[in-house]
Amino acid sequence: MYCRKCGNQIGDDAKFCEKCGSNLGDGDSYCQNCGSRTGGGQNTCILCGAKLLSAVSQSNHFQQPVYGSQPGMVQYEQQAVQPMYQQPPVQPMYNQQQQGQTAYGPAGGSGINLDFSRLKPYYQKEFQKIYQSGETYKGKFNICSFLFGWLWGFTKGLWLPSVLVLIACFIPYIGWAINIAYWFVFGFRGNYLYYRKYVKKKQCVF
Repeated sequence: MYCRKCGNQIGDDAKFCEKCGSNLGDGDSYCQNCGSRTGGGQNTCILCGAKLLSAVSQSNHFQQPVYGSQPGMVQYEQQAVQPMYQQPPVQPMYNQQQQGQTAYGPAGGSGINLDFSRLKPYYQKEFQKIYQSGETYKGKFNICSFLFGWLWGFTKGLWLPSVLVLIACFIPYIGWAINIAYWFVFGFRGNYLYYRKYVKKKQCVF
């Protein structure tokens, strides 16, 4: 189990986080089940499909006396208290996004596209890692983007860096140096540039 505020791993029977001192229901930055990053607008973890702790109604129990067969004997049985509102069923991974909805990133407030189901498995894994790390992970080296450069960029909708490379081809010396440098930019940062465009609809040059 993980703390929803700081992401520290805690015991399943713990009542508060030993690292930050928060109660289990406090915070909205991490999933209590798998520890992946979440946002304030999410009710379900996009990686493991678990309901986030703040959105789960905790079932309380009380004891109701049941009189036994012998005089003076009182037995007790537990009955679950019905929740005050009906929770929706747990959605599988990416099900909400497949229905055309948007989830919210760690900063919250801005709609981002987390529907990775239409991507190839390679990009699904890469985008999950980038999102889970809070974009500290920039993706691994992409041999296709390195070899095909601006052609690969246009196929992924990265028109800004692709056009920049094309313009640089016609500028002697400095432009050629920029062109060569962008082979490595596309190779080492191509997955991250594609992630920013796909998830946040933002064009980046680096």
